[in-house]
Amino acid sequence: MRCFIWIQNFCLTFVLVLSLNCSIFCEVLTFNNYLDNVIKDNPELKSIQLDINATLDKLSKIKIPYLCFLNMELKYDYNSDNILTNYLKNFNCDISINKQFISGTKFSVIFGCLLNQNRYNCNNIIPLLQLQQSLLKEMKNKFTTTKILLDKTNAYSNLYFLEYKKQNVLLKAKFAYWDLSYFTTAIDFIKTSLNRSIKILELNRKKYNMNLIDKSDLLQSEIAVKMKELKLKLACDDENTAIVTLNTFLNTKYNLQFKYNIEKIESETEKIKKNDESFKKENMRFDVLAVLEHAKSTLYEKICLQKDICPDLILDGQFTVKQNNNSKSRPFYSINLRYIYPIDFKFIKTVNNGYELAQISAEKYAESMIIQETNDWFKLMEDLHNTKLKLDIAIEIEKKQYQKYEEDKKLLERGRCTTYQILQSEQELSDASLNILKYTLEFIKIREYIKTFYGPIVVL
Repeated sequence: MRCFIWIQNFCLTFVLVLSLNCSIFCEVLTFNNYLDNVIKDNPELKSIQLDINATLDKLSKIKIPYLCFLNMELKYDYNSDNILTNYLKNFNCDISINKQFISGTKFSVIFGCLLNQNRYNCNNIIPLLQLQQSLLKEMKNKFTTTKILLDKTNAYSNLYFLEYKKQNVLLKAKFAYWDLSYFTTAIDFIKTSLNRSIKILELNRKKYNMNLIDKSDLLQSEIAVKMKELKLKLACDDENTAIVTLNTFLNTKYNLQFKYNIEKIESETEKIKKNDESFKKENMRFDVLAVLEHAKSTLYEKICLQKDICPDLILDGQFTVKQNNNSKSRPFYSINLRYIYPIDFKFIKTVNNGYELAQISAEKYAESMIIQETNDWFKLMEDLHNTKLKLDIAIEIEKKQYQKYEEDKKLLERGRCTTYQILQSEQELSDASLNILKYTLEFIKIREYIKTFYGPIVVL
């Protein structure tokens, strides 16, 4: 029997030492380290960042109209006066280099080559220069340049939305960290409250055994303890849910046996009390920037349509040093002038009206977003100020409530305080302590929201 007791004590001591070592050597997961791990490991953030990189790479497509292209054309001709006697077969090969400039000028250098079947050699290799200029659509109205601006605004609108989406993920990750810190600290506070209720129950049991109180007082104390135990269980469930959320952002699997050692929200309460923080709006929110770019894109879409269906005057020119391989051949050049005028006026009016309405809608929505963002900023400042005041009041209430509880406990020991009064006093003290955590968490969330979407915090 003694051997069994010795083994049992040894095992308990080993488990205790192991748990102490785990708590000592378990490194604290600070808020900054946690964010670094989220940015590095979170698959959703990685996906968004890949989309951002892809959008930036795709943005280079705006240079496509001004790239230099090499074209090759092969043509086969078959002519015959008499199928059995007289026939001619030729292969024509044209190689050209084409380039468009920012003015809309299209320039081409063409090398034509005739491969005759009878002689199997290249004849008539003659360079030809071609020049095409749109005088109205390109030179005057800058159609290609406007299309490039349209592609650019669409790309930036998408880019800003992706950045806003990334900020939302980071903000949720920050909230998950401080939610877990809140529930972990709340569990400690509830355990303290439970211990106070247990002490009240033990005291009432002694009094009941001495016939100093009624059984209803004893039952009331027991109910209070059970209510605290239930509240503790609910808080532990909330903590487990918060751990699952945190694991999701860290891209790790949930383990019931593992508890994070993170920063306590109580330390943030002390920082908020000591430091006066001034918040400055450094940037406009990315969702508003995306809407503004979208409004620009609707404007460019309307302009592109108007320029695309407007009348156009096109100048074509060709020049070659000689028309064939004959040494007496003279240089050849030609100039063509074409005029294009759309005549389906009803269709043009309908399409123009659609793009006009889309532009007006986008501009009105952009205006409303700017107003909403401004109002959101002032509301955040007001909420932050009010939360700070509520936190200061909650701290004062908690101090006075603790003094009241201590006085009621002394009165209970002398039999001058009822069970209901002491339990009510203890409950109010517990609520006051949890209110401090609640307003601290509220302040932190507003602060992180501002820091994420509007810019850095300046500490005075």
